[in-house]
Order: sequence, then C-alpha cells, then structure tokens
Amino acid sequence: MKSLYDVGREYAESDYAVFSMPGHKNRASFVLPEGAYRYDFTELSVTDDLYCSENGIKNIEITAEKLFGSYFSCLSVAGASLCVMAAMGIARKFTEKIVISRFCHSSAVNGMSIFGLTPVWLTQKRCGTAFAPLCAEEIERKIAEDSSIGAVFITTPDYYGTVTDLKGISTVCKRHKKLLIVDNSHGTHFVLGGTHPIKYADITCDSLHKTLPSLTGTALLNISKSLENKVEKDEVKDVMKRLSSTSPSYLLALSAESCINWMIKEGKSAYLKANRTALEAREKIEALGFELNCGKVDPCRICISALGFGIDGKRLYSLLLDEKVVCEMADDVFAVAILTPFNSESDLSRLINALEKIAKNGKKRPANIPPLEFYIPKCAKRLAFFDGEKTEKLPLCSSYGRISAENKYIYPPSRPIVLCGEIIDEKVIDELTAAGEKTVRVVSEK
Repeated sequence: MKSLYDVGREYAESDYAVFSMPGHKNRASFVLPEGAYRYDFTELSVTDDLYCSENGIKNIEITAEKLFGSYFSCLSVAGASLCVMAAMGIARKFTEKIVISRFCHSSAVNGMSIFGLTPVWLTQKRCGTAFAPLCAEEIERKIAEDSSIGAVFITTPDYYGTVTDLKGISTVCKRHKKLLIVDNSHGTHFVLGGTHPIKYADITCDSLHKTLPSLTGTALLNISKSLENKVEKDEVKDVMKRLSSTSPSYLLALSAESCINWMIKEGKSAYLKANRTALEAREKIEALGFELNCGKVDPCRICISALGFGIDGKRLYSLLLDEKVVCEMADDVFAVAILTPFNSESDLSRLINALEKIAKNGKKRPANIPPLEFYIPKCAKRLAFFDGEKTEKLPLCSSYGRISAENKYIYPPSRPIVLCGEIIDEKVIDELTAAGEKTVRVVSEK
C-alpha cells in the first residue's frame, strides 16, 4: 500500500487533463506564497482570529463584501459545508420548518438535524437527460399548504450546471415573507459574469475552490442586505465557530485572499474567455454525436452523454480516464466535466480527441434514458442524528419496515436515499441495493 504522499506525488506529476475540482487545476501557483510552510500559524494576538477578526481576516471579508455586494461575508476554511450548516442555524432563528428539495447536499441535512429544523421535502424529476429545476409555483403551493413554513432552501446551479429560476422563487418568498437560502457552491463564479444569487437570496453559500483558484475547503457565507438589522455578523460567526475547528488553517485563509484578489483583478476577463472556450467545446462535442446538458445551464459545466453510442455515463468516465482525461463525476447518463480558466488548450484538445476516438469506436443507436424521480420515504420520527434509541445493523433484506438510524446517500447527484427517522420500504431497499449498499443501521425494536 502506498503512502498518501506517494499517491499525491504521482498524481501531481502525471499529465492528466483535469476537468474535476478544484478550480485551480493544480496550476494557480499564486494561491500560496513561496515557502508557504512559514505561514502555517495558529490564532494569536499578532495573527488575527478567524471568528473575531480585526485585521487580515477582516480585510478578506470586507473585500468579499464589496465583490459580492453583501451586507456582510464570513470566511470559512471548513468548506461550503460549514456555510450551509450555519445557514440552517440562521434559518432556525426565523422558523422551525423549511422547504427543501431532496436534491441537496449532505451538509443541508446535517444542518437541519443539528438545529432541529423540519424539512418539507420537494422531489425532482429527470426530464430527458437532465433533472428539471424547481419552479416558483411548486414552492408557493407548499407555502400555501402550511403557513408555518418560514424558509426555502435551493441548490443552484446543481451538480449538472442547471440553473433555477431564482427571480421567480424570490418573488414568492418576498410575497410570503419567507427566508430564501441558496447553496451556490457550484456557481460562485457567477459573480464574475451572469447573475449571482445574492441578487435574489437572503443568504448564499459560496465555495471558493470548486470553480475558482482557492485551496480545497475555502468558502464564503454571504448575508444579503435584506437581512440588515435582522441578523448580526457576531451571531453568525458564533454559529460557525461552534460548528468548526478551534484550529483553523491560515494557509487556507491565505489562499482565499489570493483567490478573491484574482477575482477582482482578472476574474471577469478570465471567465469570459472560459465561457467562450466552453461554448466552442460544446459545439465540437455535439458535432461528434454526443448529447449535452442544455437549457439554462452553466456553460462551463459540460455534461456529456454517450447513451447514443450505447455507453452509460460511468463507462464513459472510465473510457475518458483511459485517455488521461479526468472528469468530476459520472452517473447512469452523464460524465461531467468542469472547465475553468485554469484548463489549458491541451486539456481541451485531449478531451475532444478522446471523445472523437470513443465516437469512432461506437455505433449510433437510440438512447435509452430511464425515467427517474427522487423518492421520499415516509417519516416516522424527527430528523436527528441520535435520539437516545439503541440501534442495530441489519442486512438490507431484513430491514423492511424498520426506521433508519443513519443517513444513506447516492453520489452523484448527492441526494439522500433514506434519512434518520424515515421508514425503510421496498423502494428504499431497491435503491440502496442498486447503489451497492449491503447493510443499514436501524432503530432497535427492543
């Protein structure tokens, strides 16, 4: 077995064309200064405090506030996951119930569990090759059914780059005076071109590493001016502090500073060029006979379907990997490639050449796209990690009718199959089996 250092060194010295996270593609050397080891210090009176900042960290956040147009911004070195969980903590100040799609990251579920929020679940269907985004009418219908709902949580763009109609959803939330939270982890670069969700949402959770040149684990929690005099920065920082390490990484914070400065100085022109490159790549890929995600999508999130050649997404991912092309993820339909300004012309050429080879070796046939809708099991008890019950691990075949004591996800597209407190039925067992699961922890009946 290799050491982690050896594994990392071999990958770093390889010549893969990288279309996965992080956004810097291991090429943005400006992210950290030379001799970065010297900057790995702890919280001292002379180095500033992440959660009570008065100097360097505060300067990063003030700069971010100007860039995003937020009421205030809070830096995270525990990823956008911390931002999402903290956002749930803020939501709990306003409500006990929140409308949320089943198409959400595990951090959203964890945040609801920690703060005692009750989810009002929405499902999503796959229309053609892509999942249809949530619509304002559906959310308004949920609010009309239950006036105690006080917040709405949206993930946009999703893992496939699909962008939700936030303007319409925001109009509904404002009309009914509901808090709107957006997990924008995959679309932070929209602030450099297009429309960033902070224009419509009360809170946005923005990753700095997924599509931008910051080290993995950096993010911003952006609070809109709509919450001025309703939420204070000190209380938000306190929530974040309670959820994260008391030893935050200053190297990550330093990379976030470099990233934000790059966004201000070069980001808009760099992403304008990247968008053009992505559109050109899309045309070439479609000309080869592949199908792409379409509609209102992030052009730099290129989801490639080879079903027309009889090749599913996971097989396509593997075939591309054989050609030294690394995609971000794959499912039964798509292999997903993320393009950023730090991808080279050589990366794009290798991707196109690999797809051309796959197309030549394949045979055109009608694409068979199975229908799919996110299933929501019945709930027997509140969403929580532990409620004092004894638990036991069972084979899936023996779990029918029992209450799940753990959260089980499928990735992609990172959505829960069954959560703590939900009843395991035949559909759940089928989905868990298809995902390769063999056991599940359940609440003990004794």
